[in-house]
Amino acid sequence: MFFIALLSLFALLALLATALILRQRVWQTAKSVQTEYLPAPHMFDKVSESDSALEVAHATRSGALALHSNSSQRVRPGHRCVEEIRKRCHADFAGALNYLEGQLNRKVSENPLDQSRYWIDLAGGLRGLNLHESLPGLLRRADDALDLPFGEGYASEVSSFAAFAEYLHDPLTPEGQSALRVLRVAMEGVRRGQIPAGTYADAAFGDAVRRLSEYCPNEVNPRLVLVFIEALRHSRRSFHTWAAFRDDPVRRQTVRWQNAFLKDAEPVLREYLHDISRDLTRLLESTQGRGRREILIALCELQADTDDMALTLLGDPSFQDRAEALHCLRWSKSPLAPSALCGIARHALTGERSARWLRRLGVGKQSVPTEEVLATLKGLRGHPSDEAERVLLQYVSRPEAGWRQAAFQSLGWWEPTRRDEVLQAIRAGKQDANADVRRAAMAAAARLGECAALQMIRETLTIEKQEIVLDTIRLCASEGLSWLWPELDVLTESDDCVIAAGAWEAVENLREHFMGPLG
Repeated sequence: MFFIALLSLFALLALLATALILRQRVWQTAKSVQTEYLPAPHMFDKVSESDSALEVAHATRSGALALHSNSSQRVRPGHRCVEEIRKRCHADFAGALNYLEGQLNRKVSENPLDQSRYWIDLAGGLRGLNLHESLPGLLRRADDALDLPFGEGYASEVSSFAAFAEYLHDPLTPEGQSALRVLRVAMEGVRRGQIPAGTYADAAFGDAVRRLSEYCPNEVNPRLVLVFIEALRHSRRSFHTWAAFRDDPVRRQTVRWQNAFLKDAEPVLREYLHDISRDLTRLLESTQGRGRREILIALCELQADTDDMALTLLGDPSFQDRAEALHCLRWSKSPLAPSALCGIARHALTGERSARWLRRLGVGKQSVPTEEVLATLKGLRGHPSDEAERVLLQYVSRPEAGWRQAAFQSLGWWEPTRRDEVLQAIRAGKQDANADVRRAAMAAAARLGECAALQMIRETLTIEKQEIVLDTIRLCASEGLSWLWPELDVLTESDDCVIAAGAWEAVENLREHFMGPLG
């Protein structure tokens, strides 16, 4: 009996020890696995990868520089950045948001490409987390980011935020002005194929422009002008036919709706842009810096006559944006404009002493930069004269390939007064050692109606290689080859949607060149 009681006692003690061990293990497991706290407005249960605006959007080198650029560790951009901020948001949402926004103010590299990739990564991470509270910080950094290479990638990420259009309700505020520039760069990037076509649906361009038309201010604003001009270009194009939407009916229908919104807003856009060039010209006197440059760009896109205002700006020694002012002289009806352009071109060519009135414009005081030379040669397209033709003929024999190309690109826009000399120069240009110069000479011959040049270009439009056809279409658009308008019109009905989209773009570029953006 005693032996049985002893065995029962040992069994009971063993059971108690086993129960204690199991209870401690369960307690330790429960302590190590705690329930995650998720802020109510933001569901971070799963972070989806955001579509990259560019192949370089997720950079590695800029992330490494950001991580080791200070004594304290920084968050690496890209996926690691998203995951790290996601974890911090669980404990301190406001602190994590402020920390990530603070990264926007950091300079991680002297290389503009690395800095641009770094900002694109941060913007993409914020958009992936749907942190719309970070939009003010992104918009404050927009002007610096958009001035760098791949700025259209930054614009694509920022404009794709769901709350982006809300900042267009008051476009004259600092955030509204930055939002206008972001919207313009993103729309232009989609139209030129610099960023994925899917941004058209993600950013809802039509809805953004419709909101702008509803809250359109009565004041003249150059950024608003630039957005409205780009919106009119989009309203004349059919982006839903692009290859990116061929197998995606939902997005294709979304793009159709956005285009319909643009059509609805078009009367307001045209009313705002009607005769606005005079008001913009008057603003040039009271505006400085970036604002003045944007006014000049808007006037050039409107093909507006600035009269003598651009010449007045060129006479200001402190004026920096001389190339933009020279572009505006192409559309100027001032009798001094062609003489000024020819004088600047001659001084860049020979360095000869200029007339006194030209020296007041800064001509002859220092060498002319290449950018201004190219803008001057392009400006001569709008001023047919024997003097302009003589200057261009001098440039086609220069050793600089860029100058020869620009000179050929400005020949053939009017019936030449020195026809034999022009044709001889074009024939010599077709044999040039530089391929771009030969291409420009061929386009100049086609503008003058040379049958051989036109036939050669027509043949390249009908071959089966898509890359060559697209390259020829771009040549027709950039060189103003209106003789080939019927062939381009036929290509708009091509079974290849990429070629059809390129042909539409070329036709619209030709139409805008001859009729203006409001035509």
